[in-house]
Amino acid sequence: MLRINFILILFFICFLGFSQKEGKLDKSFGNKGLVITDLNHDNDYCKSMVIQKDGKIILAGFTDNGVNEDFAICRFNTNGLLDTLFGKNGKVITPIGPEYDIANSVKLQSNSKIIVAGHIGNETDEDFALVRYNQDGSIDKSFGKEGIAITSIEKPSDIIVGIQILPDDKIIAAGKTFDGKQSNFAITKYLQNGQIDTQFGDSGIVITDIENSDATATSIVIQKDGKIIIGGDLKKGIYTDFVIVRYLPNGLLDTTFGKKGIVITSFSDKNDNLTSLLIQPDDKIIASGHVFNNDFSDLAFVRYLKDGTIDTTIGNKGIVIHSKKGSLEVLSASLLQDDGKLILIGNTTKDTITSIEILRYTIYGKLDKTFGKKGKIISKALKNYRYNNAYAAAIQVDGKILISGNVRFGTFTDITLYRYSGRKKK
Repeated sequence: MLRINFILILFFICFLGFSQKEGKLDKSFGNKGLVITDLNHDNDYCKSMVIQKDGKIILAGFTDNGVNEDFAICRFNTNGLLDTLFGKNGKVITPIGPEYDIANSVKLQSNSKIIVAGHIGNETDEDFALVRYNQDGSIDKSFGKEGIAITSIEKPSDIIVGIQILPDDKIIAAGKTFDGKQSNFAITKYLQNGQIDTQFGDSGIVITDIENSDATATSIVIQKDGKIIIGGDLKKGIYTDFVIVRYLPNGLLDTTFGKKGIVITSFSDKNDNLTSLLIQPDDKIIASGHVFNNDFSDLAFVRYLKDGTIDTTIGNKGIVIHSKKGSLEVLSASLLQDDGKLILIGNTTKDTITSIEILRYTIYGKLDKTFGKKGKIISKALKNYRYNNAYAAAIQVDGKILISGNVRFGTFTDITLYRYSGRKKK
């Protein structure tokens, strides 16, 4: 009898361990699952995140120095504490130009050197800017010019929105360029040392005019075959649609994709804004963002086959919209788990209160009810803080989910880093 009771107790314990829903704050991380970081006693913003091979977490963005903005990065140990071996007490602030410097993306090269990219604003225009850091947070002066690579494409504005590192450690930077009349997609390719790769496009640069309309790039991914996919928004009349462009590795448009390399998707008769791209292992492409409905907006995604046609096997003819009545939902990031489940991270505003919203979908495009509360997590504004926004996300090797953004305290903003339980690795 004692043996039977012991087995039943053991079974019950195991059942509890395996039946707990994923999507709960990991209380072992930081302060009960959350870390709040003040970089510079002013406004601090995180725009991108990357996880090192050793599990340490790097956040990149910018901080206000009281006059303008500078590149800013910080590194955390796996337990959420700032890594004091990095920079000054875990933080690095880099002024570049005479005015503002905005970092939007961070990636790692194979030698673990850190590439941070964005743009700098000077007296006449904005230019692409990349900085490379060593593992201790010092600037790697062997990169570009004294550690910094600046590229002017067109005046008055060139802005990097994202970068990807190729297997040979060359860098692809995607963004938008504005010539004073129209915004276009722009790509630059850099050698490992930060010099422009003149074998790519036109002397290392590609500018894509899409239908003679304003196009704003927001995301970049690289396929296994080296093809480059950039997504963003295309202005159609007074509103915008999703637009995706695929390029060959040499920078030429891939005419086997969509219509001469371009796919345009309209969800509604108002603004449709693409924020994030993902590539599945089977080369299907997921484009996520938000779509407007009168005065409100909803998170949405669409899946494409590798030739650019919509995959109609999910959602409503391939399109999935999460409708939350009376709220303004804005997508910030998306993640793909190794089991094919899709995670959307965004911000939802209702009655002037902004909270972080996390949704997880099954491979069939349905909300995954094993995650959070019926597939959703709402992280509301914290006590003594106003607003709670997400901007970047990543998945650890153990399946846990990291989300970073900022909260406002008084008149200033601080950086946040949350960790949630995720898919348990077998």
